[in-house]
Amino acid sequence: MTVDQGRSTARHLSRQAGRGQADRGQADRGEIAQLQHALASNRTIGVAIGILVERYQLTPEAAFAFLSRHSQRTNRKVYDLAEELIATGNMPAEKDDSDRSG
Repeated sequence: MTVDQGRSTARHLSRQAGRGQADRGQADRGEIAQLQHALASNRTIGVAIGILVERYQLTPEAAFAFLSRHSQRTNRKVYDLAEELIATGNMPAEKDDSDRSG
């Protein structure tokens, strides 16, 4: 390998390393945003669990299980149900299967 080839290879590797650092930085920012969203969601669900614990004298585990079952029955995310419970004070109603035509 000549000196010029070595320098060319070094420049190429340097550029690649710089791109890798930029990609990692972008990935880190994405992960931070995702973790912040998860934390906010966890807090919202926790508040909803607290409402159910107080209202129905449930354990936190039973309140979360209640939210999870309601989520499955209504085909809605636990977070969405928690937001509605906090906003309205009521659990969202389940759709009545008898309303379906078929």
